[in-house]
Amino acid sequence: MCLDGRFDQHCANRDYSRNISKWHWIEELKIAGLKPVVNELEAFDDPIQIDEAEQRWIKKSREAGDHLLNMTAGGTSRRTGGLENSTPRDWMELGDKAKLLRELLLEVHADISGLLGKTNPHSNAMKKALSAFEKARQGLDDLVCSHFPGWKDAGKTFSGQNAPELPDE
Repeated sequence: MCLDGRFDQHCANRDYSRNISKWHWIEELKIAGLKPVVNELEAFDDPIQIDEAEQRWIKKSREAGDHLLNMTAGGTSRRTGGLENSTPRDWMELGDKAKLLRELLLEVHADISGLLGKTNPHSNAMKKALSAFEKARQGLDDLVCSHFPGWKDAGKTFSGQNAPELPDE
């Protein structure tokens, strides 16, 4: 996607619930008769390089103390190409996020159970959510295994304790 297209996507996204802070900022600019401006910092044709540069600049800006409204670390454009265009690295990065999310869900469940008791409806609801999440993780591992049959560690992408070893790309 070209820079103007990506910029328009950022500004025109009508799913305000995803990033209410960005929406408020854009609306404040409009009220003041202003609009956001984009400055190209680097240019690449390769989507992976584009994603890596976006991640690098977001990280650098955050470390410098800039107030960014990005909700993610950036670099997600290649993950919109569908399963057929995905790489093991895409799945490994997603698997790492799923492992972190699992740890957070376990911690939240333990906190709810500790505060409200294990038989409380909210504790039970969190337990069901964890169970559904575990099924989804196993299903995603199965999907990765079937899509990348030569990747010996594909089954560890979402459920394994250690990071899977990437196949040669």
